[in-house]
Amino acid sequence: EDNVNNPILSHFSAQLLEIRNLKSQIEELKLKLHGTIKDQTNNIESIAIQSEIMQLDEEFKEMKNILSEIENVKNRSEDINEFLKIKYIYSYGRIQSLDKLINELLMLKSNRQLDDFMSAQIEKNILSNSSLLEQEIIQAIDQIKNKVKSSIIRRNELQKRTVDISHSSLTVLHNNPRYKLLTQLELELEEKSTRFNDSYSKWNSARNDYSITMISK
Repeated sequence: EDNVNNPILSHFSAQLLEIRNLKSQIEELKLKLHGTIKDQTNNIESIAIQSEIMQLDEEFKEMKNILSEIENVKNRSEDINEFLKIKYIYSYGRIQSLDKLINELLMLKSNRQLDDFMSAQIEKNILSNSSLLEQEIIQAIDQIKNKVKSSIIRRNELQKRTVDISHSSLTVLHNNPRYKLLTQLELELEEKSTRFNDSYSKWNSARNDYSITMISK
């Protein structure tokens, strides 16, 4: 369906692609400029941002170590229970209680005095809880992966924000060729976005008027 974010007409699509490319270039430049100014910002917000970035970096290192452990387990064994040796995974959700329950059931099953019915019931419970345990392990792995992604996204946002709030206050930026390019791209983005939105709005309005006219006939 045609809309401002997915126009049907090719010239609108081309304009939108240019706008998205400009946004991508601007974001990349801001991330690069952050390295230039991170130690030279002194307003309260910038200091708070730098503090959060440092905290994110520490958390990111820990999460990368956990992912490395997970990858090592995957490479050396096909037994999903091997993941229980990873502290992060073992402490996730119901994993500890499920593991304990399964071990207790296995001990019960080893009792030779049990009749066939009880043995079958215990085996059924073992399989059921083992399936739940496997699901919890998978969820734990997915969670740490999502945390890493979120951490990267948040860090990038903070770095770009640092550049945004330092536009006018840091002279170190004004002589930086990347900053000059950033300023040019931001102006170009504003102009092209305004032109695109105006053109699309007029075209969409004309299209709707035409549709109403045709219906009324």
